[in-house]
Amino acid sequence: MDGKTALVTEQNVRNYGSASPPTEEEADDAAVPMSSRKALWAWLILCFSTGPTNGMVNSYVTASIQSAANAVGHIPGTNKPCARRGAIKCAVKLGGRDVDYLSYLLYLRSISRATEGIVSILASGLADFSNYRKTMMMASIYLFGVLALPFAGLTGNDYGHLNALSTLYVVISTVSGVYTVIEASYIPIFMRSVGWLGRGDASRLQDPEGTTPLAAKSVDKKTWIKGSKVSVLGLVSGNLGAMLGLLIGVIVTYTRGSYVKEGYFNFLLAISIGGCLTSTCKGWLPRILYTLH
Repeated sequence: MDGKTALVTEQNVRNYGSASPPTEEEADDAAVPMSSRKALWAWLILCFSTGPTNGMVNSYVTASIQSAANAVGHIPGTNKPCARRGAIKCAVKLGGRDVDYLSYLLYLRSISRATEGIVSILASGLADFSNYRKTMMMASIYLFGVLALPFAGLTGNDYGHLNALSTLYVVISTVSGVYTVIEASYIPIFMRSVGWLGRGDASRLQDPEGTTPLAAKSVDKKTWIKGSKVSVLGLVSGNLGAMLGLLIGVIVTYTRGSYVKEGYFNFLLAISIGGCLTSTCKGWLPRILYTLH
């Protein structure tokens, strides 16, 4: 009698929905509400917010470093200043040796790419296997915007300011790689959900049991199409932010005076303005990232 009672009780507990623990898929759906339009728009705004500074880093920062190197450099074998136009032969010091001022920028790009690659690999591992995805993204975007602010003050024509520009360029390029990797890590999460253009059932990278090959192929195609759309929209949003920053830079450059009069200082000011645009989004980031897992 006791055995039967125990058997019935165990069966009732199994059939009682609230008593059984949630499956892995149910827990994943509750923790990753990425199928809503709100999550998609949050991610797109996030991509847009880094666009202005990213556009400045890839254009105005390198131009400013090249101009600063030309200003502090000298003609090889002499102490005469470098020419500004025509056939320019100019050397600057790098690591105790004289290098061509154009090669100086190439060295900086090589150093920044190396540090960006190492840090990005570490960041991608932490983003995938830890619970600090949002914290890492928020910190990297904050730092990315803040690092662009000091450029407007680096207007001196000496090696101290040139080294400061170079260091900021390497650091900000490294941070750019970190937030880019973490942003990209959200694309697979979007691919595991559906419904950002409407409501639907969750489709996953692993097909459930009993799924026919035709249905599995349809789900897989829908998943990859969604991932492609999310990726393309993220790129478009980031490029729109970059275009906004560059447009502001063009306005600043042509309203404050010509290059002959103001030098590359207009570029430095435009870079800091791009950093201000990214930093302005700081108040939105906690609310935006709250919708992302």
